[in-house]
Amino acid sequence: MTSRYVLTKLQDDMLLFKNPYSQYFSDVVSYLKVAMLDEEGKDKSIKPTNIEYNKDNNSVVIRFMIEPLATRKLVILFGATDKGYSVIQNIVEKYSDEQNILKEYDATIAYWKQKVTRSFDTTDQYLNIMANGWLSYQAIACRLFARTALYQAGGAFGYRDQLQDSLALISTWPEFTRSQIIKHSTKQFAQGDVLHWWHEHNGAGIRTLFSDDYLWLPYVLSEYVEKTRDYSILDVRTPFLEDKPLLDRREIYDVFNSSNEIATIYQHALRAIQYGLSRKGRNNLLSIGDGDWCDGYSNIRGESVWVTLFMIDILERFANIAAYRGDDVTKLHFLSDRNILKNTVMDVAYKDGYFIRAFYPDGTPLGSKDSEDCKIDLIAQTWAAIALKDYPDCKEAIQSALNMAEKYLVDRVNNVIKLLYPPFDNPVHDPGYIKAYVPGVRENGGQYTHAAIWLAKAYFEIGEREKGLDILKIICPIYHSDTKQKADIYKVEPYVVAADVYATKEHIGRGGWTWYTGSAAWLYKVIEDSFEQVINVPDEKAKEEALPKKRGRKPKNTTA
Repeated sequence: MTSRYVLTKLQDDMLLFKNPYSQYFSDVVSYLKVAMLDEEGKDKSIKPTNIEYNKDNNSVVIRFMIEPLATRKLVILFGATDKGYSVIQNIVEKYSDEQNILKEYDATIAYWKQKVTRSFDTTDQYLNIMANGWLSYQAIACRLFARTALYQAGGAFGYRDQLQDSLALISTWPEFTRSQIIKHSTKQFAQGDVLHWWHEHNGAGIRTLFSDDYLWLPYVLSEYVEKTRDYSILDVRTPFLEDKPLLDRREIYDVFNSSNEIATIYQHALRAIQYGLSRKGRNNLLSIGDGDWCDGYSNIRGESVWVTLFMIDILERFANIAAYRGDDVTKLHFLSDRNILKNTVMDVAYKDGYFIRAFYPDGTPLGSKDSEDCKIDLIAQTWAAIALKDYPDCKEAIQSALNMAEKYLVDRVNNVIKLLYPPFDNPVHDPGYIKAYVPGVRENGGQYTHAAIWLAKAYFEIGEREKGLDILKIICPIYHSDTKQKADIYKVEPYVVAADVYATKEHIGRGGWTWYTGSAAWLYKVIEDSFEQVINVPDEKAKEEALPKKRGRKPKNTTA
């Protein structure tokens, strides 16, 4: 979209890129330098004619000659700065020395080992590979640091997205989760709603009528406090955003600054819960607004059974926090509201052995046997188990709902767990832009991995560990690619979680977009919550043999 405004320049064997028309980044210069190191490790630059930028397809072509059977080390320096060309020259000079490159490489490996290495034993070798490094790396590097990838070039903070991602760091990097909670609290309006997403550099974001965004603040906060016992976070004071009302609009995009009104994190969370409870429909279930967890339900505009179940879980969690603070009034109100919502869900939304997903404003159900499309939806069944598991009178309904999910949504032949069935094709009622997806792709009846993981979570939480483990194996990307035949079907990386897997007949089992998905953090968290770490200190010889061997270098005698 903006590539036509990017100016390129070849200088000192480097390609320089700049967009002078950018409103916020006109001073930023990106640079690309390619060098070949000779046997002594000295810089042996490729001539300018050997590095080219093709503006038509935004590609960089690097051409060089290498003799038969020869070995050469190629260094690619790619970065950006707004500090001027001299900074770029200093960086290039530093990394023209092979020893500096190798030193930086070792430091990078050490950094990530400290951040992501764990020792979970799930009893499954493939899940162990994912849990003990790859999942954390995906969540941190892509979702929390970069906030962008090939399939979603954004960079914005999503209110629900990065809060959920930070759940995976509570045990290993609690300071990050704490800071994420505090950061997100500042993107809330005094009314209780929040920005759906925003850009940190200018404060621009979007205010919407989504019904779940703001609820992730009390959910993640309660999880963080429960796991860390860091009650001090509840008293941290942060501002609300200045109020720019939606009026008759469904959403507004604008720059939102902080207001003068300040509240504790505890009060921010209470505002979110109270705002959610204030939005109800004809059945006294919570409003779906312009979408809940499923953004694609943008035209239902009625009630969400899932948001109601989500709230039921949050009310129990937050009643415990209120009790700690001696806020008995809030505690009793929340427990009372929880029981009322539970009874309403069971009376209105549990039909024919499973849970309806939502209701249109006229009372027409979505996700029931009477629906023309989407006769059953996965997250209504999973969160019924998660939210209602402690109610003895709901146990039979939970078991029945999970059995129905297994029957209609879990495809063991193709290793796909569908979000809903059947997909939307030509629905009588318009659910929203979800129907714009090809039937069987992404939210429209494909595997949406985020939701599939919640099925495993549901099984673990009701004590059915083997079923939970079985679902995790279906999700695990290595099981989709451990043979050439499977890899030819799956077609995407086996070492990161894919956001979705196709269920459409023509491409069933094919992976969708990868890297940028909250599924990585949730898969890690479900494993962390369900399996113990194995503390195993091998002897020195075993440690040395286990270290990765770097080609052309002897392994160091250090602890991995």
